[in-house]
This record gives sequence, C-alpha cells and structure tokens, in this order.
Amino acid sequence: MPILFLRSFHLFFMMRRRLNLKEKYSIGGHPENDPIMLPSQNHLQGFFDEEGLSGPGTFGLTPELAVRAGSAIGSLGAGTIGIACDGSRTSRVLSQAFAAGIQGAGVSVMDFDHVFEAMFHFGMRLNALSMGIYLTGEPPRARILGECGLPASRQIEQEIERRLIQREFYQAHPRKFGIAMDLSGISSLYVTELIRMAPEGLEGMSANVHSENPAAEYILSDTLYRMGCEEGGSLHLEVSPDGTQLSISQDGLFFCPKRTIAAYGWTLFERSEDLAVDYDFPRVLDHLAESRGCHILRYQNASSGGQDEAGRKLAAHQWTKDGSMLAVVLLSYLHRHKMTLAELDRQIPALAVKEAQISLTMPPARILSQLKGQEAGEGVLLQDNSRGTVLVRPQKNRNALRLFAEAANFEIAQELCTDVIQKVQDLMGRL
Repeated sequence: MPILFLRSFHLFFMMRRRLNLKEKYSIGGHPENDPIMLPSQNHLQGFFDEEGLSGPGTFGLTPELAVRAGSAIGSLGAGTIGIACDGSRTSRVLSQAFAAGIQGAGVSVMDFDHVFEAMFHFGMRLNALSMGIYLTGEPPRARILGECGLPASRQIEQEIERRLIQREFYQAHPRKFGIAMDLSGISSLYVTELIRMAPEGLEGMSANVHSENPAAEYILSDTLYRMGCEEGGSLHLEVSPDGTQLSISQDGLFFCPKRTIAAYGWTLFERSEDLAVDYDFPRVLDHLAESRGCHILRYQNASSGGQDEAGRKLAAHQWTKDGSMLAVVLLSYLHRHKMTLAELDRQIPALAVKEAQISLTMPPARILSQLKGQEAGEGVLLQDNSRGTVLVRPQKNRNALRLFAEAANFEIAQELCTDVIQKVQDLMGRL
C-alpha cells in the first residue's frame, strides 16, 4: 500500500510539473519548440526592429505569434483597433491571426482588408483610431501604429514585449468577444478626400503617375483625371509602393521624397502654418520656416517620452506621409499660383542627405555619450558650421548607429558621414 501511494504521488508530481512548464512557457506546445516564450532578457531585442514587429527566430512573425501579439495589444485597453494588410497571402493570414487575438481579448477591430499603407493611415484618421496594425508579407512584419497612423511610442512596444514574454493577456468570456467591422470600402472616401484637396480642380494641367503598386497608381491617376489633369506631358509623379512617399521629376529637375515634403512645407509657410516632420528630416528647412515666421516641430518615430507631443499632434493633421495627398496638394498649389515646378524649386533651399549605418561592439549609449553635440530626440546632432550637420541615433534593438548627414551637396554629405564613422571607430578602439 505505501509503495502504491508513493508511485501515485510521484505520477501526480510529474504531471503537475509538466503542466506548470506549459503554463509558464507556451500555449499548447513544448518549451523546447517555442523559443519565443523563454524568459530571457535577450528576447526583448527580438520582437521589434526599425520596420515594426518581426519576431525572433528563423521564421520571424508567425500566425501563432500574431495571435499572441493580438492578445497582448487587445489587453492594452486602447479601444477599437484598426487592422489592414498589403494583400499578400502571408499578410492576409497574419491579419486574421492578429484579429483573432484582439477579439479574444474582448476588443473590436475595424478591418480595412488589403489597402496600401497610406490609405490605412487615412482610415485611422477618419475613424479617430488611437491604434492600428498594418501587416506586410515580404518580409512578414506588423507595423504597430498610433494616432492617425503615426508610429506607436516605444512605451507601447515595450508593453507588448512584456506581455508576450510574461504571457499576460486578458481573455474575454466567449459572449464578450470583440466584433469585426468591415471597412474595406475606404477607398471611395479616400478618393473623395483627394478631390477635396484641390477644390478649384486641375484643368489645363497634365502629369504621368507611376507606382510599383497598381492600386496606388490607379487611384491617383484616375483622381487626377477626374479633376481635369490629363495624362501626359513632362511632369512625372512617382508614388512609393506603400503610398507614403512621393517623388517628382520634370525636364531634368528631380524632387526626392524629402524635397517634396519641403515643398509641401513651403505651401504651409505661405499660410503662416507650422510643419511637423520626424527627427531624421534635414535641418535646413528650419531656417526657411523661421524666415516666414513659422516653426518646424519634430517627433520621434518611436517616441520614448512626451517631449515630442506637439509635433505628433500636428503631424496627425498633415499629409507628410501620404504620397497621393502630397501630389494633389502640390499640383493644386502650382495650378492656383500659375507656377512651374522649377519656379517652386527656387523657393526651397538646396539639401542633400546621405544615410549610413555602423555596427558597434558595445551599446550605442556608450558611444553617444562620448559624441559632443546637441541632444536630438534619442540621438545627437553634430554640427560642422562650414559643411553641414550629422544626426546620429541608435538603431532599434541592435548594437548599431544610424547616421543622417546633410549638406549643400551629396559629396560633402558623404564626407561628413565618413568622418563620423571614423570617429565612432576610434571611440570603439579606446573604450
């Protein structure tokens, strides 16, 4: 009898231990097959990168992780959450998985189906959503967005990471699951807003629209045609695949996305309005704004505090991250003032930007503390009065720094980058 009791107690103890392991590490899986849930601080560096939530490991963002991430996001208490994808098979599956996790936490979702990202930002703005998720398929990524499509703050990302590591999710009663609202018809409202940007129409103008995204190309070209802008001529509008950037060219003159935003800023300064841009944007525009009695407000793409709140609030009501809206606004400005692109170009100071990245053998904070410059968000702004400036900031979740050098021309910007890279390498050799 005592032997039978001991064997029963041992069996009970082993079963309880196995159940506890499952509860601590995984959802319905063995801990050795689920590295995502291991309670190691190193995994905090694996969930988010510069492009959003990608997940650690070989496969990155999987449907299983997407369900858990959705549960974590639904547990934040942010209210209804917007969700959209780029239309690829992978992104559609991930979108469904995220929605399941969110709804399981008792939170409703507004499902915009497959739209380009700029249109999703517009949908979030129109519906006053404070949080959204945009899924891409190649590679699998989830961009966690805040108000009006701006990048979510670093605090939000860290809270999602914490809940994923600790498995701290809210599970609603089945009768209290969230609902899914179909907003797949957002494109018609987007077109209406585009037309509203040029109330006087664009009669007599002509332009050619290009984009690697057929939907973005069709919507802008069709809308311009409706407003009286014919297809053809020497003006070319290039919208990025995600719809967030615009490049313009005409007769050898080229506006890169940053110069296009600078041109948009000029249209605002003429109305005595300020412009909001991210911290990486060239500082040369600040002087133009000041000359017109206006200001440039900056915000961080992954804000770690409230110091950039004014910039984020203003950015939520401007079009710096929507290539189609920028195109209509600028064409309307040229049409209204009877200006050419070359004449608009003369109003904007020259700017050349060179971006670079350098891997480190130590935490970025150690290097940044040794660089003598002006604090700028999470980084440091180095000034060379005779040549230009270099913004140095840490790359998210990596021992690396990103450099943004700006000068009067590309060659000088390249030299500035090279000088700072050499300075960083010297510091690593001494520290």
